[in-house]
Parts: sequence; structure tokens; C-alpha cells
Amino acid sequence: MSMKRFALAIFPAPPSSFPRVGKRLAELGLRDKTVVWAGGRIAEKEEEHKYYEEKIAKEGTGFMGVDAFFGPDSTPEQCVTKITELIEAKEKENK
Repeated sequence: MSMKRFALAIFPAPPSSFPRVGKRLAELGLRDKTVVWAGGRIAEKEEEHKYYEEKIAKEGTGFMGVDAFFGPDSTPEQCVTKITELIEAKEKENK
């Protein structure tokens, strides 16, 4: 049985909203089947944006409740490659 592929993008939204999306997907039984990504500028204030960029570089995106985050400098190719990898990984986990 093949798994349905789900992907959800969150643009634009404050980072505080991302975990709520993941929680709701979990309540619906979809989080383990869904790749959640977000992108753009994380915060309006430069110091806040820098804080989040550094935290993502050190810890990854897990603290935000997303599987991937693409900043303003991300190319479409980078986004497609990463999202494809994440979808394939979810499919393997759910077999």
C-alpha cells in the first residue's frame, strides 16, 4: 500500500505559529505523513532574524515545529531538493 504524500507550506507567519500547526496535524493523525516547511524572513527586526538564523544553524528546525525552513536566499532548486528528500524519508518511516 503506498502512502499518500502531503506537504504543507507556511508563508508568511511568525515562528510561534509553526508548532501549533504541527500539533494540529498530529491531532488529525497527519503529522507523521506530512512534510511541513516554512520560509521567508523569520522576523521583522534584524536582531530577531539573526537570532533565529543562528538557532536554526545550530539546532536545526525542530524547535520551530517544521521539517525545513527556507530563507530569502534559498533557490527554488534547493527547496525542491530538500522537500523531495523529506517526503521520501517520511515514506520510508511509514512503511
